Amino acid sequence: MLIQKPWGNYQVLLESDHYVVKELRLFPEQQFSLQKHEHRIEEWTILEGIGLITLGESQEQTSTFVSGERSRVMVPQGYIHRLKNTSKNNDLVVLEIWWSRKENGLSEEDIIRYEDDYDRVC
Repeated sequence: MLIQKPWGNYQVLLESDHYVVKELRLFPEQQFSLQKHEHRIEEWTILEGIGLITLGESQEQTSTFVSGERSRVMVPQGYIHRLKNTSKNNDLVVLEIWWSRKENGLSEEDIIRYEDDYDRVC
């Protein structure tokens, strides 16, 4: 099932007690919230497009870098992160895997937002 978000959409491809695999589609010039997760690790593989990635241990200690097709990024548990589609014309397509050893770690509710273009900061 395709889930619509303000930045694009996603669909869950596989799901188990310890991982979730999603295909994400970020529309041109859209981005996720600047966020972190307390219970899960995320892994992103860029399938199509070029993404601008923000990643760091805290808001004061983030790095920003560009990543293209076939690139993989690990987002450690508790790290601040964001992904942005830099294209003006094409979608950014990403395979996202959530990893957790805890049962409550694989929830859409496991999100703390620091900045958000769509007024969803908690």
